Amino acid sequence: MSPKLRITLLASIGLLALVLGYLVPAITRPSPPSNQPVQTLALDGRFNLIDETGQPVTQDSYLGRFKLVYFGFTYCPDVCPMQLEVVSRALDIANITPEKLTTLFITLDPERDTPEDMAIYTDNFHENITGLTGTVSQIQQAAKAYKVYFQKVADPETTGGYTVDHSSIVFLMGRDNTYRQHFTHRDSAEDIAGKITSIIEAAQN
Repeated sequence: MSPKLRITLLASIGLLALVLGYLVPAITRPSPPSNQPVQTLALDGRFNLIDETGQPVTQDSYLGRFKLVYFGFTYCPDVCPMQLEVVSRALDIANITPEKLTTLFITLDPERDTPEDMAIYTDNFHENITGLTGTVSQIQQAAKAYKVYFQKVADPETTGGYTVDHSSIVFLMGRDNTYRQHFTHRDSAEDIAGKITSIIEAAQN
């Protein structure tokens, strides 16, 4: 099977499972009260990676734009497709231009995820999601900057003989690369769209 077909099939299977309801554990919740304090995190947010066109990028490549940042990998069987589908729907609902909001999917499996793989995979979800990869060291540094947990776990049934356990959090970073908000599987697409829209609009006033 060609890499392109494999990646497309993986993304399609994940999306199909989501639609059929196999991956629908509570992805929605009521919106928090508007006066509820926003939790803050001390994140470094820096990275030095390769984008899906093969070009080197850092956090400064996106200065002046808000960023949605999510870590995962193209061989991910369920969690990543589910979260990326929610993010994709949030992007459609919010309808914020790429000039104001960049969405980045950073692999935690650089040994298998090439720039071409990332481009094919992200295109299966949304045209405004950009995939980033890099060396093992670069990915480790990026994950550390965002305090993202990940670990290779033996899995003889998968290509390469391993999978990757990882935390699943979507980060919203400000135009100056400071942390603004984060989202988990409990946040619906509507929740995410509403929050990022209000934060971006407030920053423009």
